[in-house]
Amino acid sequence: MTCDAHIHLLPGLDDGAADVDESILMLRKLVSLGMRAAVLTPHLRMGTNTIETFLVHRKAAYQRLRKTELIQKKQFKCFLSVEMEACEGFSRLPGLDRLLSPELPYLPLALPLGGMKGWLMEELSYLLHKRKICPLFLHTERYLIFYPEKDKQKLLSFPHAAYQFTLASFRYLSIAKTALQLYRNDKLVLLGSNGHNIGTRLPEIDLDKLYITESLAKIAAENIMRSNDEYFNRFLES
Repeated sequence: MTCDAHIHLLPGLDDGAADVDESILMLRKLVSLGMRAAVLTPHLRMGTNTIETFLVHRKAAYQRLRKTELIQKKQFKCFLSVEMEACEGFSRLPGLDRLLSPELPYLPLALPLGGMKGWLMEELSYLLHKRKICPLFLHTERYLIFYPEKDKQKLLSFPHAAYQFTLASFRYLSIAKTALQLYRNDKLVLLGSNGHNIGTRLPEIDLDKLYITESLAKIAAENIMRSNDEYFNRFLES
């Protein structure tokens, strides 16, 4: 796989890499796995931050990261993005478009685990129809585990949405099947490690090390990996 589509390796910004040294170790791990890029998705929680403050802090953290040898020598490319908490009122916030990257023109969202409540559907509808911003639902596997069936269907049928899965979740066949079905329905499905550090939440994409053994789960992972490569390689070749 060319690109990890969900990782927290910006130094000292959230609960991801604690400092530049840990960021470097995470980068080296990704390179050892054959990756050439990553979508950096630091948390944005509106109770503790504003969009403007977040952007300032993200830029400062990236300036520290880009001085590392792998970035300097253009051996690895980073796409700046976000993991935004979906809360009441988020879709009305000014400056949401500044969170989108040219490589990934979706708003990556972490949804509440309590289901697709009325307020959440209103927020997502306003985001799409009024702000003209398509959502990217991060770690979709969580919602498949916690949401009731009717809410799962609302999530999986939301118009113009994209879906990110943590690759390790494909050890559960039902999740792999859902991701494969979304892919076959021409939805954008992205894979990421959701790596946070070099210890307990290490970035990993090796199917065997992740105990992804079911043949259909491997087929789903391999197909979506190829699709991810096709999506991101155009930005790596430019």
